[in-house]
Amino acid sequence: MKGLLTIIFMIVLLKYSFGAEEKAFKCHTFYNEMSVIVEGNQVALHKYNSSDREVASTQKAKTIKKPSGLSKTFYQDGLKHKLSIKNTESFNDVDDCLVVTNKDGHKMSYPLICESI
Repeated sequence: MKGLLTIIFMIVLLKYSFGAEEKAFKCHTFYNEMSVIVEGNQVALHKYNSSDREVASTQKAKTIKKPSGLSKTFYQDGLKHKLSIKNTESFNDVDDCLVVTNKDGHKMSYPLICESI
């Protein structure tokens, strides 16, 4: 019995430690103010204005994997961006969001509409 529990523990540990590579996905805000494309540990943030689109450079993000989702943190233009996805298999605009924090600690949260690419 003890050996069986050890094997199950090791399988679970390996699954979450060396899980399959992250699927690429893209997200955008409701009014298309911003969009995010995520591929592995690379994140590209696109900001839109009334006349044209401004594309941010692709950068690495710190990733925290959760059992069914993930959280990615990256910095751009002096702002901290935290992308939170509750379930990467079933995206949900209620649970998925981008939180932008300025250096004074003020936060702005954007609900996201996401899809796999």
